[in-house]
Amino acid sequence: MGAFCALVYFGDRVIADFLERIILESQTRFSTVYRGGRERSVLVLGNSRGVNAIYAPATQDIIGIPVLNLSYNGMSMELAEALLADYLDRNARPRLIVLEITNLGDRSDLVNDLRVYCKFSNRLEKVLEKQAPRSAIMGRMSRLYNLNGEIFLRSLYYFKRSDQMWINRYRIAPSLLENISRKPTEELQFISNNTKSLSRILQLMREKRIPTRLLISPYLPAYAERIPNLREWINRGQQLVGPDFQIWDYSNAIQEVPGFADRVHMNEYGSRLLLGCLVRDGFFSGI
Repeated sequence: MGAFCALVYFGDRVIADFLERIILESQTRFSTVYRGGRERSVLVLGNSRGVNAIYAPATQDIIGIPVLNLSYNGMSMELAEALLADYLDRNARPRLIVLEITNLGDRSDLVNDLRVYCKFSNRLEKVLEKQAPRSAIMGRMSRLYNLNGEIFLRSLYYFKRSDQMWINRYRIAPSLLENISRKPTEELQFISNNTKSLSRILQLMREKRIPTRLLISPYLPAYAERIPNLREWINRGQQLVGPDFQIWDYSNAIQEVPGFADRVHMNEYGSRLLLGCLVRDGFFSGI
């Protein structure tokens, strides 16, 4: 029995070590962070709204500077802080940091999928221990357990191709448009862990003198009008970040309905419209 347990234990470690080396060579955005050695770039962090706000291929074509969008569905500011710190440890100093800050209302549930990178990040492991302690324990017992998730599969899919082309390409359905006025609209939130993370990020950016832009990307206009606390939330956010940082509010900047995939996410067309606004307003200037 003891020999069998030892075989299972070492088999788990050997297979996991092999698969983790494959993950590290993947072209997915998170593997890029932990592989290291990336040149000076514009770095974007946020949730799914960040994914669809800054389309990296189009942006770098316009501004002539490499762009890496690290945003991901459900990424909280707490997780963005951990990923940003890990990025700074392993890669060249970014030319610009862009934070899509509506993830201040997101919880850190995504860490349960990001546990695939805990071997490379003590910071992610600490968030996992706090947010999903059972998963943290299971991951220490079996490293293969950490590979059981969506992000591991994505790392295989994007092993030889970049995931920076990932963006919504469809338009909002007419039925969803019709239902906007009928469904209640949730208030925007601040979660304490996220506001603390944002404060630490901004302090670090001051110390390292890395230009930082705080962005609120567009909502579908009919939906933005129905967010009951949108203006109050933005004003409170500006108070939170202080006078050293400006919140670039584009929440109602794109009026063209074909630029949206749903109520809160743009598509590629909308992202390109936003890019034109950002360039016009000097969002990328001085880098």
